[in-house]
Amino acid sequence: MKNVKPVRTFSIPQCHRLIKEGDGATTELFFVSRGSLLVVKGDVIVTRIDAPSFTGEIAPVLGRPRSTSIISKTDCTLEAYDVREFLSKLTIQSDQGYNFLEILVGRFESTRERVDEFQKAIIKEYVKILAELVTSKKVQVEEIPYDRIREIREEKEMRFDSLLQHRKPHEDFQVIQNLARQNGILQKFQSRIATRFRSFAPLDVETFKTPRASSYLNFREAAAGIAGEIVVLTRYMATLQLIDIDRLDHELSVIEETIPFDDRVRILDEMKRDADGAGRDDTLAEKIRAFEEQVNLIRQNPGYAETPLAPCAAKFGLDRTYATILRRMWKELLTQ
Repeated sequence: MKNVKPVRTFSIPQCHRLIKEGDGATTELFFVSRGSLLVVKGDVIVTRIDAPSFTGEIAPVLGRPRSTSIISKTDCTLEAYDVREFLSKLTIQSDQGYNFLEILVGRFESTRERVDEFQKAIIKEYVKILAELVTSKKVQVEEIPYDRIREIREEKEMRFDSLLQHRKPHEDFQVIQNLARQNGILQKFQSRIATRFRSFAPLDVETFKTPRASSYLNFREAAAGIAGEIVVLTRYMATLQLIDIDRLDHELSVIEETIPFDDRVRILDEMKRDADGAGRDDTLAEKIRAFEEQVNLIRQNPGYAETPLAPCAAKFGLDRTYATILRRMWKELLTQ
């Protein structure tokens, strides 16, 4: 930054929490000159920030507590700026002011895309529930061999899925409800999603219009206005994280890339303890031993630290267990 001097320059290691969600109002924002960080709401990854870029700007611009956590995905170098001096030196017309506002707009758009991604994942679960209920009703009124039930359910799921547009989750949700009504199971469907998904109904994300700096009178107003729009979306993310859905595969991959290899290896120790607590299971114990041997082989290779272990766990049928413990480790990192 040409016009503003940083308060301090510092470095943080991989998997370091720079900002904790809920921390009190602050006057510092950060410029990332090297590395990558993750913006996290609860334990849900909202977006990734790559150098060169700003982070931690929302709370100080609005004068509010931190609305998200920031975790370093890699080793990072950052510059800390005083937000009051920062805002006083920039204008909408200046290149630096314009670039800063563009970063905020990009943050808004990536958050909106993330919301849409989560809503589409929930719609997939709704299709599965619909197919299961329709199949169950069919089994009750027809004599269907037991070994065909799964086949029928999968056929129903494929047919229902083909009727969706897969573009706007709120429209697909209406289609699913109409299908439930046509098949005479609407009440059961609504009861099921109320139990598991808290009667979640997707929003039309297109109602969240991309903010434009030109619609504001000055830089400070523009920064606060766009930041406020981002906060609205991240609050909605907070409701999504409470819903019981499996994390998207690529999100688990990002978490793996963020948590150092030696920390991820500790998942093996937890697997062993969990297996011991569950009683004697020679088959499970053998799978864990085989997984451990494979991990030891990986450790002997150059560049092992960046190797994901989820595919290795899947090879031995331990992928769900590994993912569950990895998520637990991620939550502990965010709350400690």
